[in-house]
Amino acid sequence: MTMHQSFANSDLHQAIHNPGDYSAKFFSLQQGDISALMRENPPQRQFLVDKLIPQGVAGLFNGPGAIGKTTLAMQLGASVATGADFLGLGVQQGSVLMYLSEDDDCEVSNRLHRIKETIPEALQATMEQNLKILSRPATDLPFFDYGKSSRNASTTVHFDHFFKAAQNLDNLKLIVIDSYTRVNRLDEIQHSHASFTAAWIEALAQETGATVLMIHHPPKSNSSSARGSSALLNATRFSATLSPGKRGARTESREALCFKIEKFNYGQKQHVDLERLDNGLLATASPNREETEEERFRRLAKSIQEIITSHQASAKTSGMTYSQLRPMARIGGIINIQQDRLRELLAWAVREKLLTFENDRYVVPKQNPRAMSASKVGATYTKHGVSDGQGHRLDISRARFKPLAKEDCDQAKVLKAGHCDRVPAALSSTATASKQNKAGYEEI
Repeated sequence: MTMHQSFANSDLHQAIHNPGDYSAKFFSLQQGDISALMRENPPQRQFLVDKLIPQGVAGLFNGPGAIGKTTLAMQLGASVATGADFLGLGVQQGSVLMYLSEDDDCEVSNRLHRIKETIPEALQATMEQNLKILSRPATDLPFFDYGKSSRNASTTVHFDHFFKAAQNLDNLKLIVIDSYTRVNRLDEIQHSHASFTAAWIEALAQETGATVLMIHHPPKSNSSSARGSSALLNATRFSATLSPGKRGARTESREALCFKIEKFNYGQKQHVDLERLDNGLLATASPNREETEEERFRRLAKSIQEIITSHQASAKTSGMTYSQLRPMARIGGIINIQQDRLRELLAWAVREKLLTFENDRYVVPKQNPRAMSASKVGATYTKHGVSDGQGHRLDISRARFKPLAKEDCDQAKVLKAGHCDRVPAALSSTATASKQNKAGYEEI
C-alpha cells in the first residue's frame, strides 16, 4: 500500500502502519474488559438522515444504471451541506465530499442548478460553501489496484490524495464515491480483494467520522444486490438500493421508484417510495388512493375506445371484434387486464354506453354534434364551454377536453373561481356571450 500520511485516529494509525504492535495490544485481555462499557449508559446511534442513513459508517448504494443513483446522491449531498430535509427527513448538517468519476462538469452543473431551485434561497450560499464535488477526471484515477512489484491488493497514490482531501474538510459528514467500478481495478469476484476494498472505505469512515457511500451497479439478473463478491456486501455495515417501484406503479404518470435500506446491522430496514419529477430529480411519492374497480374499468374502456378509433381510421372498417381485441389483453399489455376478464370489461363498457355492440363488433358511439369533443373540432380547450366555430356550443357536462396550449390563445379569457385562462383565437370571434353556468364553470 502507498498510504504514508498520519491519522488523527491513533488506533487506526497504528493498525495501518504498525499492524503487529496494534494486534498485540488489541488481543490483550485488558482490551476485552467490559467494566467501562457497563458503568455508563449506552450512547445513542447517530444518523446522517433521521432513522434512515446512519452516521459514520461505510456502505454501498446499489441500483441499475441510469436509474438516478448519482442524482439522488447529489440531492443528499445538497441536503447535508445546507441542513435542508432529505426526502422529508431531518439531516445532520456538515461538509460533503463527492467524487463523481462518471459525470463531466456539464452534467454536474445542470443537476446542481436543478437541485439549487429546491433549496431555500437563504441556504443556497451554504450549499456552495459546504458541498465539494470532484467530477470526471481527464483519465482514470483508480483507488484500488495491484502493487507494482507484486500481485497483492494495494491502495494507490490517488486514494492517498482523496483520503487527505477528506481529512482537510472540517465537520465532514458525507463522502460519496461514484462508482466502485471506476475506482477499483482489483478482481471484485475474489473474496480477499473485495474485503480489502471494504476495509479501506471503512477506514475512511473511521478516520473522518463521515458516512461513506460507494455507488455500485447490481448484476443484470438481480436489481437489488451488489455485483461481485459477497464479501463487499458482507464487510460493509450498510447497503441501500434504488430500484423501480412496483410493476406498473405510477404517480400522476410519473415513474415510480423505491429507495430501500437492504442492510443495516445496527437498525431496522426502511424504504421510501419515490417518483421522478419532470426536472429529473427524485421526490417522495404522493400517496395514492387505491383505484376502485369501476375507475379501473373506466380507464381501460377509454384505452379500448382509442384502440378502436385508431383501427377504424387505418382499416376503414367500423369497430373491432372480440377476436381482434383479445390478443391485446394481458397484464402489462396494451389492454392491461387478464384475457379471461376482457368480456366482462367489454360488457360493462356497453352497459355504460362507452361502447356499442353492432354486428359482432364493438364500436365507439357517435357523439351528438352539440356535445362534440374538443378533438372533433381540431382545437385544444380547458374545461370550459366554448363555441366550436360552427354555431354549436359545446356541452361541458359531456365533452372531454385537453389542456389549453398557450400559443393558441388570444386575450379572450375564461374565469373560474378567480382563476384566469384563455380560449383559442380561432374561436374567440364566434364565441357567444352567453354565461350559462354548468358544473361550476363560466361559459363564453
